[in-house]
Amino acid sequence: MISIGEAIQRVLARTKTGKIERVALGDACGSTLAGPVKAVVNVPSFRNSQMDGYAVRSRETASASTQSPIRLRKGPTVAAGSPKPGELPPGHAASVMTGAALPDGADAVIPIEDLREMADGVHISARVEAGCFIRPAGIDLAAGETVLLGGSQLRPADIGLLASLGCTEVERVTPPRVAILGTGDELVSVGKPLGFGQIHDSNAHALAAAVQVCGGQPHYLGIVRDTKSALTEAFRSAATYDLVISTGGVSVGKFDYVKEVLEDLGVERSFWKVAQKPGKPVTFGQQGDGALFFGLPGNPVSAMVCFEIYVGPAIRSILGRRDLFRPTIKVVLAEDMGTSERFHELVRCQRSVVGGAVTATLAGNQNSGALHSLARADCLVLSPPGRKRLHSGEEHLALDLSSDTNFSSIHAFSQASRD
Repeated sequence: MISIGEAIQRVLARTKTGKIERVALGDACGSTLAGPVKAVVNVPSFRNSQMDGYAVRSRETASASTQSPIRLRKGPTVAAGSPKPGELPPGHAASVMTGAALPDGADAVIPIEDLREMADGVHISARVEAGCFIRPAGIDLAAGETVLLGGSQLRPADIGLLASLGCTEVERVTPPRVAILGTGDELVSVGKPLGFGQIHDSNAHALAAAVQVCGGQPHYLGIVRDTKSALTEAFRSAATYDLVISTGGVSVGKFDYVKEVLEDLGVERSFWKVAQKPGKPVTFGQQGDGALFFGLPGNPVSAMVCFEIYVGPAIRSILGRRDLFRPTIKVVLAEDMGTSERFHELVRCQRSVVGGAVTATLAGNQNSGALHSLARADCLVLSPPGRKRLHSGEEHLALDLSSDTNFSSIHAFSQASRD
């Protein structure tokens, strides 16, 4: 039996960055950039007005005051998208709309609410400084500037940023294709009535959603019965995918054939059993240089916790992401928590802020089949081996589950072993 940290290292040693493909910008949200993107032009490419108002030469407003306003004659009107305007005549103010290009010679904009429009021109009662309410060319992005780094997951704002540069396509890392199999004679597809002793295959749906959130492409291949022949056929078909996730059949029961079948198919096992709770009987291996196989326990919480620790980082590594792991936070326990002395336990908790401190309370039943408590949890408190009980008031590290976009390059379990 190996440690969580050693198991993660063995998984990541088997991953390699996927192939690169070009996709339309409209299909790129959530994708991982294959390389850096640089601005090829200034954004914006011209000086423009930040407000609806009048463009002026600031020096002509130097003597303006409420007691003695100055008058400037009305010059041209410039709308957003208009052709490049000519030079602003001295003694004039040009009516400009938000985003409109500025006439040459104008070096400030006065918002329309800060002056008076009269028949004989515009009356200005306060001095305006040069540069006021003007967006200089390149203020957002300068030509040659690195806009986004390779390994970045594209968010909606990033898509807008790329569009502002005129990009119609991006190069991304091809999302890994992930096969998902549920094993067990007790499983029934969601939507079908349950017989005695049967349960719905909830794992498949939870794992498919988790794969999608990570940036992979989930493919549910159905339920596989607990026979060697059925498992062999299913795993042989699944081997054409980049990753294969199965649930159930990895412990020591009479019908737990998954490890044996994978070995017969040439899957080199990297580990079986990790000193953790929940999820101890997890197994992992690779078929030659091809598919990675993750045999997760059948209990729903065990399966999802193992996904968070091993499968999620593997998918993010294949995508070329820089940050692979759930970040850690420090929490103060608001109650005593019984834990396993033999294993590194991940305790499902909810956190809150009390008196400026982040506190953690149990999210509910800690049984490995109690999915409700995992659904309620926003962190997993890390209890290192050797502790039978964690006490109220103690400070511990916890995996932060509250965000699906915030990850860390730092390995959480090596921290936990030191603290």
